[in-house]
Amino acid sequence: MPQLIAFSGQGFKSLVKGASGVYGVQVPAFHVVVLYVDGRLHGVLEPGVYAFWKFGRDLRAEFVDMRLQALEVAGQEILTKDKVALANVIRRREETAATRSLLNSARVMEDNPTALRLKELETLEKVTEKIDRLSVFGGLDAVLKDLVKIR
Repeated sequence: MPQLIAFSGQGFKSLVKGASGVYGVQVPAFHVVVLYVDGRLHGVLEPGVYAFWKFGRDLRAEFVDMRLQALEVAGQEILTKDKVALANVIRRREETAATRSLLNSARVMEDNPTALRLKELETLEKVTEKIDRLSVFGGLDAVLKDLVKIR
């Protein structure tokens, strides 16, 4: 092969007459080449320099980069058999469970005034977390009544 062709930066160069019948391939590092002869898979070439006779056959080389690459795949909706998005079915189930939990809490508070008062105090605590300074006139009952009026 070195007597027939030489590889330069732009490709292979014939060194002798008739070397145009030689098909040269240089496989760079971290690549492989899939070689096809007459449209059929002939083999896989590792990094290096290769030469093949072209007489009476069609040679084709496809380069494949073997380096690891990060690839981000966008999420896709999964459909059920009846064409309903699965993300919607799950979301609806979560919403139903949350609503059921609120209903159960409301029933407990309806039957137990102490539980209702604890819930009011919890709500008041959440509201006051975001306030730097708070002055209360009229007692805690007035604050809770005003809080209900704001809504």
